[in-house]
Amino acid sequence: MSTNLIIVLVTAAISYYALQNRSIMEKFILYPYQDIREKKWYTIFTSGFLHADFNHLLFNMFTLYFLGDFCHYLFIDKYPASGDIIYPIYYISAIGMSSVPAFIKNKDNPGYRALGASGGVSAVIFFFVLTEPWELLYIFGVIPIPAIILGVLYLVYESYMAKKGNDNIGHGAHLAGAIYGIISYAVIFTERLPSFLEKLLNPHFL
Repeated sequence: MSTNLIIVLVTAAISYYALQNRSIMEKFILYPYQDIREKKWYTIFTSGFLHADFNHLLFNMFTLYFLGDFCHYLFIDKYPASGDIIYPIYYISAIGMSSVPAFIKNKDNPGYRALGASGGVSAVIFFFVLTEPWELLYIFGVIPIPAIILGVLYLVYESYMAKKGNDNIGHGAHLAGAIYGIISYAVIFTERLPSFLEKLLNPHFL
């Protein structure tokens, strides 16, 4: 069983359990107003293993299942002896880093709560985008679109919606996760950047 599949299954199990147990949901959800006063810093990580409903869970785990293995193999290729350990650490760090901006912004907002793996999944998506920019990704598993175009549209949309901020979706976390993915890819896989530029300038489907 792959490390990525274990992450998917663990997230699904924890999310399902929390949906049945309100006290678990309340304990581990990101609630900056309360967390900062009770020094519950762990929620920037644990909230990434909770989901608001089964559709939310399914969408995130569907994406992570298909793209997470790709990200995992990148780490194994670079770090053959420790890639299996580095990948889950990286994924959890992406969840944490994507939660920090919202945590700081809403520390005095008693009405704000957040949960979901979307920040971590966003980072994983951009590892794929920066490695295979012209490979097709399928929106909702049906609509094909080149990864780089989807990535650009994703950044534009999440930036716009984060500023608008009126639909109870953590667009700021999505955007922060994507930016973290781009920066960390450039730092960890610097040697792959020339290949990205070469592929970007030579679309293989034309």
